[in-house]
Amino acid sequence: MSRYVHDELRAAIAAAAALAVTAVVLYAVRGLPEPSGRWWLPCAVLVVVVGLWAPVKASRLRWVGRAREYEAAVPLAGPPPEGDSLRRRPVRPRVFAGFLVLSLAVTLLWEPALVLLLVWRALSWLTDSLVAARWERRHGVLLWRGHDEDDPGKLSCSPVSGPPPTRTATGAPPG
Repeated sequence: MSRYVHDELRAAIAAAAALAVTAVVLYAVRGLPEPSGRWWLPCAVLVVVVGLWAPVKASRLRWVGRAREYEAAVPLAGPPPEGDSLRRRPVRPRVFAGFLVLSLAVTLLWEPALVLLLVWRALSWLTDSLVAARWERRHGVLLWRGHDEDDPGKLSCSPVSGPPPTRTATGAPPG
């Protein structure tokens, strides 16, 4: 079982790492592209579109909004698992390898500009994780994925343990 936000961040990191490796390989194989004054325009449009799409993802709209999915998360029966740390495992190797093979094949054999699809997926997963983290913070729960063996994508939730109560110098609660 793993945190939903961590899964989305791992996928975004894998896509970004595959993008970096693909860019290095493209540079090594094809060299620097001819400088045209508008290379940044598709990237800027992509960032703006993904940024404007993020509030739509955070909405309750059917088919595109994620809030309904988050609200349908069932509470965990037991305590949340320990050990699902983004620091311990920041990238899923299979996702990285899949993106790398696909992006290298497409960009080397067909069209280098299609590397923007990796930028789009990385930004999309990043906004998904930000939307989920914001929803978790507002509702005071953590979203988990993988509690049901029959449907591993189904979400569950667990309450966030609050900070310990403050104490005075004598150890008594503030009065």
